[in-house]
Amino acid sequence: MGIIISTPWRATERTLDTPAGDVREIDRRISDYLDKIKSDATTASIFRVRDAHLAGRPKPPIDMTADIRARVPEEMYPPVLVADTDDGFDDFDGGYGQGHIVSQAFRDAVESLDKDVHQFVPIEIRRKDGGLHDKRPFYILRVTRLLDTINLDESPQLQRAGGNLKNEPVTERTMFHLGDTTFAVHADRIAGMGLWRDVRSPMHVLVSQHLIDLIKARGLTGWRARSTFTEL
Repeated sequence: MGIIISTPWRATERTLDTPAGDVREIDRRISDYLDKIKSDATTASIFRVRDAHLAGRPKPPIDMTADIRARVPEEMYPPVLVADTDDGFDDFDGGYGQGHIVSQAFRDAVESLDKDVHQFVPIEIRRKDGGLHDKRPFYILRVTRLLDTINLDESPQLQRAGGNLKNEPVTERTMFHLGDTTFAVHADRIAGMGLWRDVRSPMHVLVSQHLIDLIKARGLTGWRARSTFTEL
């Protein structure tokens, strides 16, 4: 089975900041950058739909996911983050801003299947006492592959997002709740892949069975399965 990847619950949440204490401002600038990419792409696609309608051509889909597929310029990220504890870091250590903090070992596992697909931004992480962590180097991972992989015929239990829409026809833009459940994906659409996001629930990162087997074999730490799926 593949999984939606998450991190274990921690009794005490660790926070990260820059030495200058401006991590929130940096996060806001990155968020604004991605919002603009999404807005510009959505507006351009709406004009394409209008032009197609006026010309009597089939209407193209409206692009509302350009921000997910985009790469953020590395210089927008801080070069150093400092933790507020001296605890160690795992190979998959949860979210930061618009990505996930991962070790070199986790990156190697991902890129054994997804070479040059996702964005890995180098980041130096220091403990509260100023020391470096033994799993370094670390990266901020942005999963930029977005696919339509959910096998809806084999996942009748999935609930739609956005309220009571059971009587509405399913379209390419219909969203579903994928967290804390089981479902199925089309195996032929993810053949040979490791990580991706799905258009029907793009907040989640999906991990193929092949990559999970590699992660387990290499003893990588810090991850858990929030949901599981079969590849049919």
